[in-house]
Amino acid sequence: HAVDIVSSNRDLAIEGEQKCRSFFQLLKLESGHICSENDEVNHQSYRSDLNTPQGNIVYGEVGTFQRDILEEEFNSKKIFGKRYENRNKSLIVDEVDNMCLDKARHVLYLSHEIES
Repeated sequence: HAVDIVSSNRDLAIEGEQKCRSFFQLLKLESGHICSENDEVNHQSYRSDLNTPQGNIVYGEVGTFQRDILEEEFNSKKIFGKRYENRNKSLIVDEVDNMCLDKARHVLYLSHEIES
């Protein structure tokens, strides 16, 4: 299984993952978050499920998930590895009211350097 838990902010995602980590370990599940300043560290959270047949759980802020999906789809970056291939996938949205109402007008911009 690949389970993504989307939160309205970075601190809630980190706190949620840390609180539940020992419970997940009892179930032989891996968990991680994608809230580090280092993208490579974040991307390892997506790939760790390759070592665990049961799958893994990734916590993150909505904007981080958006960015990673757009980077993989439109900029051909290999971020997720085989995380979503031939697997059961689940998405849990925490504080959906906050994301849909309070942050409805937030926009995510992707940018890159233009060659001269």
